[in-house]
Amino acid sequence: MIVRLALLGGDGALEAEVRAALVDLPEIALLAPGHAADADMLLAADSALAAAGDLVRGERSRRADARILLVAPAGAPSAAQQALECGAVGVVERPLDALGLRHALAVAGCFDTRPLPRALEDEGHVALLGAGGGMGTTTCAVALAAAHERAFVLDLALANGDAADVAAVHVAVPDALLRIACGPVTTPAELAAGLAHGYSCSVLAAPALPEHADLIDERGIARVLDLATASGLRAFVDCGARVGVETIPVLERASLVAIVASTDARGARGARRTALLIARLGLSARFSGIVATGCRNPRAARSLAEEAGLPLLATVKPDARVPRARERGLPPPGTAFAALAALAGDAAA
Repeated sequence: MIVRLALLGGDGALEAEVRAALVDLPEIALLAPGHAADADMLLAADSALAAAGDLVRGERSRRADARILLVAPAGAPSAAQQALECGAVGVVERPLDALGLRHALAVAGCFDTRPLPRALEDEGHVALLGAGGGMGTTTCAVALAAAHERAFVLDLALANGDAADVAAVHVAVPDALLRIACGPVTTPAELAAGLAHGYSCSVLAAPALPEHADLIDERGIARVLDLATASGLRAFVDCGARVGVETIPVLERASLVAIVASTDARGARGARRTALLIARLGLSARFSGIVATGCRNPRAARSLAEEAGLPLLATVKPDARVPRARERGLPPPGTAFAALAALAGDAAA
């Protein structure tokens, strides 16, 4: 199989670098100028990353299926974010060499390989399923991510996710999850570029438009988890109160599945229904249990877990500081979730 490569922008020095790299890559051919439409992959370069990004946007406006790698200076801190924003499928750094160019093409799927296979060891991700709306699932996910190093919140409440608001983070790339999940194979650096960072934790936010939720499927979420594992990151996944196709890879690969439920009748019904669904999906063997929120009475929490047929993992007591923090645009105080944070740490150990 020959991969056809063409230049989009650039200069004589870039062409010389590409030709020198291709001496050791007989499976890649550089097309003559004017044959970009016939290429399997384009290399977009200019004197500045922003200008190269404009080249990518312009080409994709003419050909929506164009596959383009953004050429960036070595160590450029914003290259991955620029690639996400302009629609490039990845980044290749200058000076180009055979190893770096082939790796970038492989990551972009040119050789039909999977450069980011799943790790055989425990990946350490935690899934939080809400027994119903308004039971604190998102707040628990944010508090957990804040309590653990190299962790982030993956917001899978796709139609109305608000993890970014709860965590008080600024989302620089609003549709990063959509671009990573639906785009070509991406690199760990692009996942890092798509995270919104705040004082306490990072968030990969839900799509900005609710209708985009239908575009994200199990394959896309599996890709996000692969990238997290390759990056050495741990995902605390806010699954919301819905189990859909996008939730399945999370439940299959999570070290811990926590059903978050209030101790009232609505919480009990929702927890029981969710526990039965997990069992029917064949996931009941996972380490799973109940997190009781708004719990003033330990006996009520134990009763909730018994009704669901699952162990009680942790209780979260009412804490007036949590809603006050949300009103002030601050993340939830970690001390209110200390028992749950310790439990998640034990699950990954």
